[in-house]
Amino acid sequence: MRPSKLVPVIPRDLEVICLKCLAKEPSRRYASARELAEDLRRWRAGRTILARPATRFERARAWSRRNPALAIVGTALMLALAGGVILQSVNNRRLQFALAESLLAQARLERSSGRAGQRFGTLSLVARAAKNVRSLWGEAPAVTVTALRSEVAAALALPDVRALARWPVHIAHFENEFDFTANLDRYVTAALDGGFTLFSTAEQRLLWHVTGVATNSAVELRISSDGRWAGANYQDGHVELHSLSTRQPPRRWPGERNALTHFAFAPSGDCFAVATPNSDGAQSVEVLQLQTGVVIHVRLTGGPAMAMAFDRTGTHLATAGTDLVVWRLADAYKLWSTPLPHSASAVAWSPDGHGLAVALDRRLGEATLAFKGEPVLLFDALNGRQQTVLAEAATRVERLAFHPDGDSLVAATWHGELLWVSVRTDGFRLTAPGAQRALRFAPGGKQLAYAPSKDELGLLEVATPSALHQWRSSSPPAQESFTMAVSTNGRWVLTGTDNAVQLWDADARSEMASLPLPAKAWWVQVLFGPGDEFFYYSGASFGVRRVELARTNGPDGRFRLQFGREQLLGEPTGFIATGFAADGCSLLVGQNRRRTQNETLPPTIWLWPEGDPTRARKLAENFPLVGLRAVPRGPWGVSTDLIEPDLWVWNVATGERVRSLGIALPTSSEPAPNGRWLVTKTRAELAVWEVGTWRKIAHWPTRQTDQGTRWLVASPDSRLLVASAAEGRLTLRALPSGEELTALPLPRAMRLADWRFSPDGSRLFVLPSMGQVFEWDLAELRRELAKLNLDWQDSR
Repeated sequence: MRPSKLVPVIPRDLEVICLKCLAKEPSRRYASARELAEDLRRWRAGRTILARPATRFERARAWSRRNPALAIVGTALMLALAGGVILQSVNNRRLQFALAESLLAQARLERSSGRAGQRFGTLSLVARAAKNVRSLWGEAPAVTVTALRSEVAAALALPDVRALARWPVHIAHFENEFDFTANLDRYVTAALDGGFTLFSTAEQRLLWHVTGVATNSAVELRISSDGRWAGANYQDGHVELHSLSTRQPPRRWPGERNALTHFAFAPSGDCFAVATPNSDGAQSVEVLQLQTGVVIHVRLTGGPAMAMAFDRTGTHLATAGTDLVVWRLADAYKLWSTPLPHSASAVAWSPDGHGLAVALDRRLGEATLAFKGEPVLLFDALNGRQQTVLAEAATRVERLAFHPDGDSLVAATWHGELLWVSVRTDGFRLTAPGAQRALRFAPGGKQLAYAPSKDELGLLEVATPSALHQWRSSSPPAQESFTMAVSTNGRWVLTGTDNAVQLWDADARSEMASLPLPAKAWWVQVLFGPGDEFFYYSGASFGVRRVELARTNGPDGRFRLQFGREQLLGEPTGFIATGFAADGCSLLVGQNRRRTQNETLPPTIWLWPEGDPTRARKLAENFPLVGLRAVPRGPWGVSTDLIEPDLWVWNVATGERVRSLGIALPTSSEPAPNGRWLVTKTRAELAVWEVGTWRKIAHWPTRQTDQGTRWLVASPDSRLLVASAAEGRLTLRALPSGEELTALPLPRAMRLADWRFSPDGSRLFVLPSMGQVFEWDLAELRRELAKLNLDWQDSR
């Protein structure tokens, strides 16, 4: 029996000594009385005994008992060292977060600069900030992570350029202009002997040289897109066309000294045009087909051509001087002509041939229009009607180039500035250093050949907005927009404005058709019908209407939709279809009983089975609500009011009002598509409720910037929620937790009318009040966030 069982207070080491003395096997006892005495002395002295190996802690404790003063000093030193390490760690964390906040502030400034680097620089700063908080990710404030994501989203909504390469070139004349081939693999520049030289872009290796005279050097140089031909204008005014694949003598056109003779190659590389004077003092354009040698003569009327450009197909030519004229080259026929407020300095066709950009020189001509700078105008190439003023540069624009996607244009000015502008209304504007010597996009639009300075050429990397896209619209801006709907396959989008219903192609990101409203309306609801074979649109002033969608093949061979037969359902006024019932085909319809928009009479809510008003069944009447919404996958419906507080739950099948949620303020709501959650929003908070139990499972306060905005939209998989904030900013949150994931700020402030997800949740379509559609590419955003380790985890 162990001694401690008889005497519990016996020390452990003394018990071990006793047990060693009483061991049955002699080999396990003390070998001599001396060893026993030694262990007893060690035990009395507070040292570790030999009969049992001591732990490090026991040895340290024994030493501390023997040397209490040293133990106290050592402990104090260890505590001080540990405290210093902890304090240093805390300070390091604070410094890391402070540095991250500083980098984030720099990123915001860079993004708002409007100059080259606004996107690349912002993403670089965000990457550095994310790296500072990555090691402390579990402790990083959620607001910091959200702010970093938001900056990435904002940066990806912007265009940008950055230098890839630059190299010196010889300048023979202060007005020298050079050129690149279509794929930017070769370029032509002036030579020391007055001629010109063809170089490879990658190695700047000489490929071809044409000799000249130093006193009559080449001034303006152009090369065909395939690199087989080069044109040169010399100081004495004459133009030469050289074959770069043969040694044939050049073809020459006379000119006047110090008066440039204008010429141009077709983008296809098979035509060359040159403006030449006639004997009567007028001017003609000679169009040479390079493969056949056939010449077409176009006699100009009015003033001389100061610039000219072929369309992409080479079948039409635009000449610009005091007039802008478009010619059909097959028969040298003038399609249209329009006077310009000033003489032109440059002209360019849009890639689709539908637009013409013209730069004006305010030094030439007298105009009644007042421009603040040197203007660049956009014209409709089909009829010559001016569409907009794209930009006003600080100095004269010498070169123009459309981006291959046709959505933007770059202008090179005389005094060293590149101006990149969107052709969309109120689109982006970016400036970068650059001279007028060269300007050409690569076919994919990812690179731009340019002149970084007066004596250099170079290449720029080009980034167009990748996470935010502005769709092409053919309708004039709306004064007010209301709702939008997305087809079940995500291919088509409907929008309702104050004057029309627009049908959009989501793949092409462009408007396809517009249907004028039968009457003026203060609210328009649009809904795709089951199977996307038709759609409903409705307004109190013209009732509920059903429009068939006709499928056709367009001129380009692409599948298209057009508006087909239209049918009025029910009464011609007073009814608005607010949505579908849980079956996805029966309509919930509100009967408006107000005679003016400011009256507060509540609507009567009807159920139209399968959209048939003859089978209508009344669900609610004389109860304060603005509409009844069905909760998917169940019998429930919910109603709210703009003035009265609270939200009411209804049984849609019976029309019975079941209960309220006890919300003390007016609220808006959004049922999640999975039918499990309901999101409500008041001016005080947003909340998530569990459907069926009607228990609040999450809530968070509404920020000051969210005041006055009511709309909520959940993603099809019910994992995301989008709410609007001030100035066109959207907030993306996780469901059902409500965790804020990122903000989605538009490039400029605007009021939003509606927004909807694509069926797969990868795209978010946004409808501002002016009727133009924007699209957030959430898949692209998340790919960029993943590169920075900033992506969020999908909720379950």
